[in-house]
Formats: sequence, C-alpha cells, structure tokens
Amino acid sequence: MSVAGKRWLLGALVPVVLVVWWSVLLHQAESSIFARVPMLDEQQYLAEAQYYSDGHLAGSPPGRPFFMSPLYPRLLAVLAVGAEPSDGLIRSVGFFRAVHWFQVLLWLGAVVLLRLTAGRIFSTASAANPWLLWLPSILFIFYRPLAIYTMMVLVEMPLVFLITLLLFFLSAPPRHRLVSGAMGLVLGLAVLLRGSMFVLTPLVLLVLWRSNMPPRERLNHLVLFALTLAIMLAPPMIHNSRLTGHLSGPSLNGGLNLYLGNGPGATGLGTSLPGDWLADPAGTAELARRLQKESVKVTEADLLWRRLATKAMADDPVRVLNLVLKKMHLQTQAWEMDQVTSLNGWRLEVPLLEVLFLPWWAIVIPAVWGLASLVGNTGRNPLRASAGILLSLIFIQSLFFVVSRYRMVLVPVLCLLALAGILEAMRIVRHEGPRGMGRLLPASLAVAGSILLVIPWGLSSARSAWEPLALANYAQRWAVLGAVEQDSFALQRAVEIYETSVEKWPDQSGPYLGYSAVLRELDRPDEADNILQQGIQRVAANLELRRGLLSAHLAANRTKQALDVAQRLLRDYPNDAMTLHNASVLLAGRGQMDEAEAMARRLIRAHPSQAQGYVDLGILLARVGQIDRARDIFQQGLKANPEHPLLTRNLHRLADSR
Repeated sequence: MSVAGKRWLLGALVPVVLVVWWSVLLHQAESSIFARVPMLDEQQYLAEAQYYSDGHLAGSPPGRPFFMSPLYPRLLAVLAVGAEPSDGLIRSVGFFRAVHWFQVLLWLGAVVLLRLTAGRIFSTASAANPWLLWLPSILFIFYRPLAIYTMMVLVEMPLVFLITLLLFFLSAPPRHRLVSGAMGLVLGLAVLLRGSMFVLTPLVLLVLWRSNMPPRERLNHLVLFALTLAIMLAPPMIHNSRLTGHLSGPSLNGGLNLYLGNGPGATGLGTSLPGDWLADPAGTAELARRLQKESVKVTEADLLWRRLATKAMADDPVRVLNLVLKKMHLQTQAWEMDQVTSLNGWRLEVPLLEVLFLPWWAIVIPAVWGLASLVGNTGRNPLRASAGILLSLIFIQSLFFVVSRYRMVLVPVLCLLALAGILEAMRIVRHEGPRGMGRLLPASLAVAGSILLVIPWGLSSARSAWEPLALANYAQRWAVLGAVEQDSFALQRAVEIYETSVEKWPDQSGPYLGYSAVLRELDRPDEADNILQQGIQRVAANLELRRGLLSAHLAANRTKQALDVAQRLLRDYPNDAMTLHNASVLLAGRGQMDEAEAMARRLIRAHPSQAQGYVDLGILLARVGQIDRARDIFQQGLKANPEHPLLTRNLHRLADSR
C-alpha cells in the first residue's frame, strides 16, 4: 500500500476505533452513580433546561432574565427534554443518551479539527514526519478529565469544540468572506455558552486586520465578522438590558463570579457564601442580608455583586493582583481541582478511563516551550493566533475564579502549542536552523519556566481542603441514591467513602456531616453523634458540626443537651441565626418565656431582613396574650419579607381569633 493509502486508512480507522471505544465508555458511565445523581452545577443546568422544556423554548418570559448561559439550557431541553432530577435522582439514565452522544460527537469533531489545524500550521513539519501532526489530537484524546466532562451535563465540551473550530479558522488566512462570517457565528455561540469568551473578539479582529488582503476586502471581512457576532448576541443582550434598565451582557452572572473571585473571602478557587444556591443562583437573599434591604431582584443582583466586587478590589489592589497571579498559576499547575465532581471517583466507577493516562503537566510543559519558540520570531507565524487565544483565556478566567472544568477550554490550544514546543526541541537537539544564545536562551528559560509553572506552589492548604470535599461529593451521590431508594448497599458504600475521607483529611467538616447523615439514615444515631463529636474535636472551624449536633439533639427530643449545645454555640457565635432560633424555641418549651423573647429579639437585631426572628417573637407574644404586639411584629416582618407565608398565615390566625 502506498504512503497516501496508509494515511487515508489511518484517517478512516481512527474515528471508527474512537466511536467503538466511546460506546463502551458510555455504557460504563451510564451504569455509574454519576449518571444517576447529578450535583451542583449539573443540577442547576438541568433545572434551567426543565424550565425551557416546559414551554419556554421560544423565549424567556418578560420577567425572567438570562442569568446563566442563554444557550446551554435550551440545548439540553432539546436533547434531553429538560429532565430535571426527581428527589435528586435521574430516573431514566437512557434519557440523557442524546446529550452524551452529542458531546461525544463534538469531542470527535475536536480531534479531527486539531489534526487539520496542525496540518495547516505545521505544513513544513508534515513533509519530514507527517505522523507528528497527530500529536495534538493524541494529547487531546488521552487527557482524562476532558473525557469525564464530556460525559457530564455541563457546558464544557460544546465550548471546547467551538474554540477548536475557531483555531481551525484562524490557522489560515480567510479565502472567502463566509469564513469571517462563520468565525462570528462560532464566537457568538461561544459567548452564549460563557460570556467571558467575548475577550477573543479583539484577537479575531486583529488577525483579520493583519491578513494579506487588499484594504477594501479586509474591511469587508471585518464588517461581516462583527455583524454576525452582533446578530448572535443582540437578542439576549436586548432582553437582559430591558429587564435591568441598563446595558447588560447575554448572561447576568458576571458580577457574582467577579465577587467570588475577588471578594474579601476569595482564595482563587471561589469563596464560601451562605444560602441555597440551587434555588437562588443569583444570591439575592445573601445580597439582601448584606445590604440590609427587604429584597433584591435577580435583575439587579448582577450590578450589586459587581459593585461589591469592585469595592473589594479597590480597597486592596495588591491583594487582587496577587489573586490574579495565583489564578493564572492555577490554570497551569498540575493539581486537578475537582470541585464540581470527583475525578478519582469517576476513575473508580468507570474502569475504562484508566486508559486515559495523560496528566495535565504533560500538556502544559511542551506548550510553554511552544510559546517560547515564538519569542523573536518576526515572521507571519499562524501559531501566534493560538498563543493569543491561550493568553487571553488565561487572563479573563483569572479575573474571576478558577475550577478544574474551566481549564478544559485551554486544552485544544495547549495541544497545538505542545506540538510547536516538541518540534522546537527536536530542532535544537538536531542543531537545525539558527544557533546561538538567541535560540538557546528562550529554550532554557522555557524549560525552567514550564517546570516552575506546573508545580502547585503554595496550594497545600487548598488541596487539603478540596480533596476531601471531592471525595465527599462522591460519597454524597451514593447517600442520595440510598436515601431515596432505601438501598442499603448504596448507603454502606457512602459510609465506606466517608470513612476514607475522614481518615485522610480529619480537619475538614464536610465529610463528618455527610458521614453522620448517612449513619442516621441507617438508623445508627449513637454512631452518628459520635462522628459529629469527633469532628468538633478535630476541626477548628466547627460551626456547621456543632449545628449538626444541635439538630441531632433536637430530632431526638434531647432538649437539655440541645440547649447546652446552643448556649455554648452562642458564646462563640453570638449572632448565628439558626442557633438563636433554636435557643428561643427551647427556652419557650421550658417555660422561660422572657429568655425566649430575648433570644428572638436578638435574632431580629442581628438579621433584620430574615423572617424567622419576627415569626418567633410574634408567636411568643401571642402565647402570653399580647395579641396587638404580636400583630405589630408580624407586620414589621412582612415589610422586610413581603408575602412571607409563615408571617402571613400567623397574621391571619390572629385576625380569625378576634
């Protein structure tokens, strides 16, 4: 067989082999716990998709803005008819087969596009060793987290495919205006998936401006790209702008993400904020509490979070700069930050993933060499656009916060740059091309710099905090399955995983709370209390554990022990809302009405925008016959919490009792 025939055969066999491999992989994945129990971001996207599948696919009602991606929930609604979890479970795993195969096809498309793009960029290298052109695709294929996120109900694979397609378009000068229009379409779709992708717009415009075309033709390409992009983004932007009363982007979560990445509690990996983020993803309740407002609308939350973020950034710019540098490093260092899902749990549940062995650093190191090879290169190098995309994405993502799945969009760019780095290393070893310090110095700096970039400097505390949470995430999925279906095997599996988490990382509260909850589900309350006591003794920041113990005493009607725990808690956390409420109830149950009323008033003073204090105090006053004062308290509460069901119901009861 001729060389051309062998290449054609290889090109035909690779997709076939990959499709067969994915068929087996998806079978294992759909039989795993991860397919049955979605969590965190997965739950949010499924809830959004359910909304659109319930009859809102054509457009969002007047009062509902696009808070998250305007595109992805609708895409899910079309592919999976918006299957929202029932009791936290996906009842029919096969229901998501269309979603899975859609993302697998995008994964396969990215593999092919990387090979085609490499052929365009490295055309001279293909003559000497054409097999090297498959290297970016091979790196892409064997990176395990990318395959994992392809099997999840998340936005990553569509975004990765669109960025790979954009790389393909930028790897050669556009020969037809339709190519520029297609780039506007591709980038528009990427922005509708994740708004920060808009940062690539100036780069595409620059590439078109510097292309070898007559000025008039160049202008036509620029206009067509910009016009197509504007048409793509106009509908959601107009919709959001009408609702907010000011110019807004296609999604309204930028301000919150900016705060999570730069607020006073930010670490680079986000920050912990109270509240039910599945029910209230815009954090309106937390904003109302912080700003001492009666309520905050979703349409104003984005602007308010942005103001809080910019104030925090202005108050301490040096800290913000350090955070940005840290977040840039987070996107290159070797540790896989599996906050959203347990990557190791996936490996255990889906054994075929063991075939995908490539670590993150094995892609980053040669990619840094590839970036260094561009230093001093004054010619027209089509790889410069890829380098610009990489640096732009790293920068824009570093303004917010970094999670492992955000790094997936960097993979196709890194794979192309990795090939450039390996080719440069081969030329230096073979003494090809110009020699001397002009070439060796960038190469030496790249080797040293790449090694420094992948070492997780200063991340030991973050790793010790996040790794047990990833394992607890894995255990919690089993616990949900066991609790809903009364499956003792699933509950015991959760116990085993929680045990491992507690043994490896005894200073984190999350695993103790989950472990205790599963033991109660197994009707082992004494062991559950002991686990909480162990956690309280071992964990320094143990507020949640002490709350858990208080709740356990209340559930078991151990009022004396519960009051003791509540009083000790209030000595350390005098304004904790949950403890103030429980202390008021416990004191009232013991007949200590004055002390109970004092606790309720403390709750109102500490949390004037929350309803619970008004409910507690109003009920206490009504019990001792002070009806008029109770009515006034309920009415005060309704001013802070309009139409609150408990306050409204109690006010009606007082009216009926007259």
